[in-house]
Amino acid sequence: MAFNIDASNHTLDALLEIVCVNLQLTETQDQRARGHYASVANWLSREGSPLREFSPHIFPQGSQRIGTTTKPFGRSEFDLDAVCKLMLTDECHPGELYQMIWDRLFESATYRPMMKQMPRCIRLEYSGDFHLDIAPAILDEEHGGNCILVPDLNANLALLHPENDCWKSTNPIGQADWFEDQCVPVFVLNEKYARAQVDPVPEKEAIHAKPALKRCVQLYKRWRDVEYADRPKLAPPSIILTTLSGRSAGTSTKASNSVPTHLSQFLTGRFRRSNRTNDLG
Repeated sequence: MAFNIDASNHTLDALLEIVCVNLQLTETQDQRARGHYASVANWLSREGSPLREFSPHIFPQGSQRIGTTTKPFGRSEFDLDAVCKLMLTDECHPGELYQMIWDRLFESATYRPMMKQMPRCIRLEYSGDFHLDIAPAILDEEHGGNCILVPDLNANLALLHPENDCWKSTNPIGQADWFEDQCVPVFVLNEKYARAQVDPVPEKEAIHAKPALKRCVQLYKRWRDVEYADRPKLAPPSIILTTLSGRSAGTSTKASNSVPTHLSQFLTGRFRRSNRTNDLG
């Protein structure tokens, strides 16, 4: 299946760029997210924090890390996903790790009324259209590298219940690095401290300087928001859209070329899987 679009279609590129410009967070929203992230990271990692002795490494993950966040659609919120990794072994109970970070946040009169327990993270719900998710984590020694383990808790059981002891392995840094490798140029921002490490949210990219792959992901995410507005539970997660886009990334710097390339890859892969299923049937 092929999509024939003139490589010199400047009008289409201009229209897609206008759409992408309107998908960006406003300067106020962007600075608000950065400010909240920096404040929470400082509270968790600064001198005097009981987490300090475990060398906390706090870093953003997901769309804010790779620059594919989109402006809220309808009544939806935008968020920033972060990880707070502590130097503990997996002999630690997942609920104990979760409780350590929960307790530190609870010490703050500012964060206490905003806290909400989620199966894999602690959510801070700010007034307006923003929330910050903080995933407790430890090193995944089995898989190594940048892999981490995050608690995968059962909301129907107490945090420290003996059966509430599930970990989930994930690699948000590896996923982000892989995605950036599909883009040109590659942009990685990192900052280290002696006892605690806090990675800042990467600087906001001007839309004209943003790689076509990132613009495509933003376009797909807005299509998802509109298409599934009345059935949000069926909406494909951002990580799926991002991964599929990255796997079918080409070398074009134009969204008008990249979008049909991705769609062709998606549909070709889907038809191949469908044919294999029919052959087996």
